[in-house]
Amino acid sequence: RAAEAHAVLDAARAALKLQGVKVGPDSPVGLWGYSQGGGAVAAAVELAPEYAPDLKLAGTYAGAPVADLAATLSQVDGTFLTGVIAYTVNGLKRTNPELIPIIDASTNDNGKAVLAAAENQCIVESALTIGFHRTNEWIATGQSLSDYLKNIPEAQEVLAENRVGNRTPTSPVYVDTSTGDDIVPYGQAEQLSREWCGRGANVTLNTQRLPFILPGLALSHVLPDFIGLTGGLNWLDARFRGQPTAGTCA
Repeated sequence: RAAEAHAVLDAARAALKLQGVKVGPDSPVGLWGYSQGGGAVAAAVELAPEYAPDLKLAGTYAGAPVADLAATLSQVDGTFLTGVIAYTVNGLKRTNPELIPIIDASTNDNGKAVLAAAENQCIVESALTIGFHRTNEWIATGQSLSDYLKNIPEAQEVLAENRVGNRTPTSPVYVDTSTGDDIVPYGQAEQLSREWCGRGANVTLNTQRLPFILPGLALSHVLPDFIGLTGGLNWLDARFRGQPTAGTCA
């Protein structure tokens, strides 16, 4: 969460300092992301008041945001994109080295090989090699990773720390999510919106009520990105034009 947020906000700062462009330190900034990118910009907008108060955020579009790693882990396990779980575990080994002994003790030889291979893979390669496998193939006890982590207090603490929604955005946010998303659960995106609303943030929740299409293939995850594109662009354009938005919290 924090690493993604810092990367997004630092990228915006860098863009404002480029030579030969029409933007400068006082230019409005918009954040846009989908899926992991949605989680990254969601983490960024709620951390901005603390980490980047110098940025003038006009609005943030967070599509299918990964706000709750635990909920997403449970849903993505066994799908075409199972490999993203390996990416997350490898990332947590870097940010939380205290987890390394736990990960090493809990994974079998196959799990260790998968994690090592995923270090050097991109999403298509992981999908073709790890896709549709389940994490119980990696865990020494034969449990799914989701079930196994429920009994590891240290892991639960890390998952809680990486949840997006515990801080308050001070600029408008547009959350776009689908009820039929087979990769990033709708429920945790809706929960993120409710938590932000409860803290007084200006949030517009756009729910695409779509069915699951061939669950596990990620089609139901990718299609809403294209379906919601126009609405998201129009919303962000209005923010750049200085038009107010009341959001949907009420």
